[in-house]
Amino acid sequence: SNIIFHNIKHIKFDVIHAHDLIALIVACRYKKLYPKTILVWDAHEIYTHLQYKTVVDNLYINYVIRTFAKKINYFITINKSIGEFYTSEFPNLPKPIILMNGTRFNPNIQENQNKANSPIRLSLNLKKDTKILLFQGGLVPNRGIEELLEASKYLENNWAIVFMGWGLLEEKIQERINENKESLDRARSQIYLIPPAPYENLAEWTMGADLGTILYKNSSLNHYYCTPNKIWEYPNANVPILCTNLFELSKIVNKYKTGYVLDKDVSGKQIAEFVNNLSNEELSRLKDNCLEFNKKENWEIYTKDLIGLYNSIKNDESK
Repeated sequence: SNIIFHNIKHIKFDVIHAHDLIALIVACRYKKLYPKTILVWDAHEIYTHLQYKTVVDNLYINYVIRTFAKKINYFITINKSIGEFYTSEFPNLPKPIILMNGTRFNPNIQENQNKANSPIRLSLNLKKDTKILLFQGGLVPNRGIEELLEASKYLENNWAIVFMGWGLLEEKIQERINENKESLDRARSQIYLIPPAPYENLAEWTMGADLGTILYKNSSLNHYYCTPNKIWEYPNANVPILCTNLFELSKIVNKYKTGYVLDKDVSGKQIAEFVNNLSNEELSRLKDNCLEFNKKENWEIYTKDLIGLYNSIKNDESK
């Protein structure tokens, strides 16, 4: 944060839009030099309840937010539950403005597009009748990766599990891939590990999947209330969701019927049994819902609220 602050302290800004926590610390230091600067804080998570932070870390984060709350002019966060948490815990924060993690509307992904042309299927050279159970994102604990590896033992052999990302569990995934190659058990589903695609091509890669997973564990309050980008990114590529029963996540999936909700403590074997019983007709029906969700829930809708916020700032400055 020191480097960022020293790089901007000589520049005069009317507004600073600070994302996450480090940017907030920098912005508040900056505002000491320029008290009239408008500060917008954009909080993407519950920073005091992150699973990978220590108790001491979380106490410090709590102190930072409590100390700086009065310096913040406008407060943005990603969903109603997280907004209510911050309002309750930090009453000096402004009323939250909710801007969810919607993707841009994607008019090019249509139901009748040929999935076989997706880069993900072409790059893996999969058989035409092979279905893909997809994990995208950070390969870290408490996101259901271990359970998906376990599920590979029980999935029917017309399914492949594809991990698309990078992170701490890459080595563990690769070990299981190597075990499968050496195994004589031909019934095991194939597992693949590929790097993340550039964001501008993400929908093209994703559309080759049949089911996208968001199997987060209830490992922290931040996870319980999370609304990860994949809630929008999978339907944006016409791919239904398989998720765990976390509060905000399941609420959106159930409301728009864009996928299936499993128990928070679902095992790998239970995941496999559920997936094995899915029919092509069910998946096709959910794809129709994904297309409708894409039209109703997208970044263009939330952009209007963001523009409205900045119009308010502009009007306040002109008074």
